[in-house]
Amino acid sequence: MELKVPLLLARVAVACAGVGVILQVVAVAAPGWSASDYTDYSKGLWESCDGRNCTSIYDGSKVPVWLQSCRTFGILSVILLALSLVVGVVACCIEYHGLSSAAAICAFMATVCILIECAVYAGKVDMPGTWRLGYSFVLSVIACGLSIGATIFFFFSKRKIA
Repeated sequence: MELKVPLLLARVAVACAGVGVILQVVAVAAPGWSASDYTDYSKGLWESCDGRNCTSIYDGSKVPVWLQSCRTFGILSVILLALSLVVGVVACCIEYHGLSSAAAICAFMATVCILIECAVYAGKVDMPGTWRLGYSFVLSVIACGLSIGATIFFFFSKRKIA
């Protein structure tokens, strides 16, 4: 078994998955899912911040089901996209096309998880008139686009293009 130079589509898929993982990790961890336009207050999946002072959301109390589902789907999407990245790199190195399919499936499942996470958050979060969806939400949407790209490129990387 020798290592080969991967096809361009496979390299693009790995790049999409890699950048998507980084963006999704930042999106899930950062407290910028919603932010106030007039104050320095923001909320994330795990904590809320007023300037530089951050406190845990629902510390010691029951977390709402919708927020818990956003957290769960966010973590699942990071795991699936990272798995897609690892499997995609291995598929590129040994040129085993079955692994490209597995990487595409993982990237697609990550896409679904990100879509659910964003839809639930946007639909359920309480945002008064001066609030907007923040940078973490945008990063998650961009990561979703990259995971869609990774899915497509992994899928077509197993095909020989004449």
